[in-house]
Amino acid sequence: MKSAHKTMVLAVTAGLAACVLDALFYFLFFYDSTFLDVLLFDLSPMEIYFRGTLLLLFIGFGLIQIRFITGRERTERALRESEEKFRVLFQAAPIALGVTDMDGNLIAFNEAILKPGGYAAEDMTSIETLPDLYYDSKDRETALKLLQQQGSCGSWR
Repeated sequence: MKSAHKTMVLAVTAGLAACVLDALFYFLFFYDSTFLDVLLFDLSPMEIYFRGTLLLLFIGFGLIQIRFITGRERTERALRESEEKFRVLFQAAPIALGVTDMDGNLIAFNEAILKPGGYAAEDMTSIETLPDLYYDSKDRETALKLLQQQGSCGSWR
């Protein structure tokens, strides 16, 4: 919410600055009195309407920005929560999970993937590709063919 308050303060300040700039422009080119009279005291109904509308436009713009900001903050918070849930589920899964690219480069893995081969986490970082983990490298070829044909491997054995 801090960013929403900052945005609103900025919008009001910008609106007031635009009103002052309008008064300054009017003072420099069309008026014979003091700047303070042009800014505050000697205002025609048209000037009051124009400056009020200008200020309201800036405030409205600020409110729209706040809506976008708060929506983005909610989305970012939901994404962080979702990523945290996925990370916890991925790490706590009792079955071996590994994520690779199509070349077999290991991107992520959980602790359960270490147990069958007796690996340590440090060993996994030294393994460059997933085919190095297969007992029979033909199993990987079979799994990749199924992945390309069906979109998933499912239970392929």
